[in-house]
Amino acid sequence: MLENVDIAEAPDGRVILIKGGDEASGVILGKLQGFTGSHGYTIPDGTQTSDFDSLIIWCDQFKVPIGKVEF
Repeated sequence: MLENVDIAEAPDGRVILIKGGDEASGVILGKLQGFTGSHGYTIPDGTQTSDFDSLIIWCDQFKVPIGKVEF
């Protein structure tokens, strides 16, 4: 669950679990559901959240991060 999201709007946002800043090998949780508020995302079966140290919101169109939460 992402709570109190408040980020700048960007096209094609994705929510990705990552480790060590490597979005290419991260686990995509889905498209960003909104730029404000709280949103729930399903963690795929077999995914160990302890294997990751961050969650990023990634703009896939421009290939840049637009938000990050470290665990």
